[in-house]
Amino acid sequence: LTFNDFVVNLAPVIVVVMAATMVPIYLIWGRKLKATDDDRRRVMEFNERQAITDPALLKKCLAVIAAVILGFVFAHSLGVEAATIAMFGAAALLLLQCWPHDAEEQSKHIHHAFSEVEWVTIFFFVGLFIVVHGLDSTGLLKLLANQVLELTGGDLNATAMTILWASAILSAFVDNIPFVATMIPLIKSMAPTFGGPEGLMPLWWALSLGACLGGNGTLIGASANLVVAGFAERAGQPIRFTRFLLLAFPLMLISIVISTGYLAIGSISLFAFLALSSILPLVRWQAVFNTTAVGEKELRLAILAIGFLICVNFLLSLVRNVLNAAQITSLTVLNQVQVNFLALCFVWLSQRLLAPNLAWLALAYG
Repeated sequence: LTFNDFVVNLAPVIVVVMAATMVPIYLIWGRKLKATDDDRRRVMEFNERQAITDPALLKKCLAVIAAVILGFVFAHSLGVEAATIAMFGAAALLLLQCWPHDAEEQSKHIHHAFSEVEWVTIFFFVGLFIVVHGLDSTGLLKLLANQVLELTGGDLNATAMTILWASAILSAFVDNIPFVATMIPLIKSMAPTFGGPEGLMPLWWALSLGACLGGNGTLIGASANLVVAGFAERAGQPIRFTRFLLLAFPLMLISIVISTGYLAIGSISLFAFLALSSILPLVRWQAVFNTTAVGEKELRLAILAIGFLICVNFLLSLVRNVLNAAQITSLTVLNQVQVNFLALCFVWLSQRLLAPNLAWLALAYG
């Protein structure tokens, strides 16, 4: 699974989860969040540049982070592992930081950088992977996989739902990183039942959603929660385990219910189209396009039509891999027709929003 696979397959549902989570957050806290005029004035008087103690290092960090993210995006086409890109980014930043200094300063920077590394966590995962490999070699994980398949009757959808909910509940009380590291070989051992590695794709997305979102359920479910709790403690606003559980666990369950619907629908395209249909009435499209030349209803219909055609195009690309030669030929013709309709929608929208210039229309159609 590549970086882009995660973006394409999980970004749509995460946007919906975030929007759904904001509603109860607003109802619980949002209406009570008010600041006095003195507080606002004090915040506006802050000089943000004083918080940056080393502007040169900040620029280097931003440049390296941008390069690392680009590396993640193109890792698959480059044939490079994500870990290699991350290590290269760390080494490049260390080099950029040490380069302008003399040998003594370079040594201090290197020692400081290595002293900040979480060696305990790294060696914990080294030991964990050794133990997991040992369990895999004994056949225990295969036995557990067979038990899961017996429980779900070998049904792919039922197995995906079981993994989703089990991952969510367990990840709320066990750190999700070691949990996922243990589950990976377990899911891999199910490949023969579901027709090989390609048949396991729904299970990987179920594991990813369950483990990631489940970690939001308790204070100890994710490392990020503990980091924020540490910051809050130092700021004099401690976050207690029980209070966090009572507020966060229901929100986590809401996100898992949404994820269940996403996996049950089985089609990213259909889910995206339904999400677009529900969002359309909530947006003032005339304000988005900064125009009054086109009515709100016309803009909604145009956006809906464009979204529908994009979803159809994506769905056709998914089924292409399982068709024979004759069906692929028919699919190609159908794809050309719907792409032309999509182009015409763009032309119509451009013509209504902008001047009906021939050159602009040709560019839009292209």
